[in-house]
Amino acid sequence: MLPLCSCRVAGAHQKFKEKIGALVVTYHESVQSLIVLSQTEGPIELAGLLIDMHFRNLRTKGLLTSHNEETSRRLEVTDCLYVCMSVLVQLCSLVASS
Repeated sequence: MLPLCSCRVAGAHQKFKEKIGALVVTYHESVQSLIVLSQTEGPIELAGLLIDMHFRNLRTKGLLTSHNEETSRRLEVTDCLYVCMSVLVQLCSLVASS
């Protein structure tokens, strides 16, 4: 099972579908499997060869997204602290000059 539900994201399998030449590629939640439909065996065999790489790619994207979100939250906190410190310094200088 992939972290961060990256299998369920709309369009997560579109490039994989195009690369293997399948008609339909979708994630089936209850069996936690990727379903590949094709009129010929070629795309099914290719999917079997590339599925681990595809899931690894989705896992990496999910982890990178998670790290980016955490970094953004930390930057917001840092920005807020910087603004608060600037205001505090200005207030201290006003009090000191009075």
